[in-house]
Amino acid sequence: MALRLSRYFGTSAQLWRNLQTQYDLEIASKRIGKKVERAIQPLTRPDLLERSTSCRRR
Repeated sequence: MALRLSRYFGTSAQLWRNLQTQYDLEIASKRIGKKVERAIQPLTRPDLLERSTSCRRR
């Protein structure tokens, strides 16, 4: 479908894929966003946090 739309409107297929992805994420967030926030805890890895702060430019 993205190829057809891009051809018709003279745009890129990537544009249409990005628009669809954004729409899908917004719908999913409205439907299950709160449930996901409650059910899934962020990964905490002190070793990664330490590395990311030590690599900053001075």
